[in-house]
Order: sequence, then structure tokens, then C-alpha cells
Amino acid sequence: MCFNGLFVKWTVWSGTGFRVVRSVVDKVSNLLTLQNSSMFNCVLPRENQTMSLESLSSDLQSILNSFLDLIECDGGSIYTLEKNLQGESVLVFKAMITRSLGIQRVPDSLKSAVFRLDEVSLVGRTGLHRRVFKESYAPILPGRAGPTASEPRNPTDQTINYETKNILSAPLLTPRGDLVGVIQLVNKLPTDLESESGFTEKDERLCGIVSAQASLAIENSTLLI
Repeated sequence: MCFNGLFVKWTVWSGTGFRVVRSVVDKVSNLLTLQNSSMFNCVLPRENQTMSLESLSSDLQSILNSFLDLIECDGGSIYTLEKNLQGESVLVFKAMITRSLGIQRVPDSLKSAVFRLDEVSLVGRTGLHRRVFKESYAPILPGRAGPTASEPRNPTDQTINYETKNILSAPLLTPRGDLVGVIQLVNKLPTDLESESGFTEKDERLCGIVSAQASLAIENSTLLI
């Protein structure tokens, strides 16, 4: 099917799920429209260019919020692929939401964090292999350093005083297959029948459908920076 010129693979959703997917795609479509008009920034005053870039950042937060509604989880982050001073490709925070903590933007303490495309971090591993990872962790108990006795607590959790119980980490790929970023969704909300739940194959499929459209928005936004 097609929303505002964006093609989305058809699948079967409930009425609520369909409305949320349409909301996400509409927001991405609006973002792409803004970016296309912003390609003429060369004739705009600098202050208008700055306002446009701030709007792009705000729209990424809005898109992430809709991801959380769609997948029904507590938080998430969007990372974009950039070059560091050494010319290496790294992933950096561009949007972050943790609803249970009231976080609606990337905290200042995490804005300088960078992640290489390697096996050291889950976000780096996702970008390196360009595939989805779903992981669950045992609760952090008193006297234990992290999810397992040998695995330290993840630095982002430490920074915001949070506990990740499960995570869905997916690459953001353009239709050409280029990596432009990674999205991570954390702590799937339990259903009425479950006290705890993890991310499912359905969540993975839904994330993939919308990620393809979000990738276009992120790719275009990086061209303007």
C-alpha cells in the first residue's frame, strides 16, 4: 500500500496497529517533504537553516515516539552513522526516549558518546552485521554488577540509572542497502496475560516495515548537516 507516496509492505494488523503504522509513515513523509524543501537552504538566512535542522531533530523524536506506540515498549534510541575526526564510521545518539524516566531527548551526558561498528557494543554489532538482534537480560540483583556475572551493566543504563530487561536492535538501511543508522527499542511492555514479556517476531516485522521509511528521512537529514 502507499501512504503519501511512501510504499509500505502490506500485512495484517488490528485497527489500532494500522492507525499507528499510518501515523509513523505520515510523520516520515512530512519530514521528507521538509527536507526536500530544505535542499534550497543555500538561499536561506543562516538562522532559518538552524531552525530547519532543529525541526529535523524534533521530527526524529516524534518518529521514535510513534515507534514506541507501535511496538509497545518503554523506551528507545535512534543512532545515525557519521564520520569521526579520524574518518572512521561511528554511530552517535540522535534521538532518545525513556517514558518511565520522563526522558524525551538525548541527555547532555550522552551526546558525545560514539559507538564503532564492532562487536564491543550491541549498537555497533547491529551496524556491523546489518541485522536485527533481540536480547533479554536477567534482573540485576544486589551484589551483581550486571545482567550476568561476567557482563558489566551497559554504560547507557548506568548514565540514566535504568535497567534494560530486553532490547530490539535493528539497522536502518536505505532501499540501496546503505546503513544510515540503528534503532534500539527497550523493555517491551507486558501484556495483560504476562508479568514480563520480550520482543516478538511480529515486533521485528513491524519495526522493519517502518524502519525502511525512517531510513530515508535520516539519510536525507544527514545531507543537510
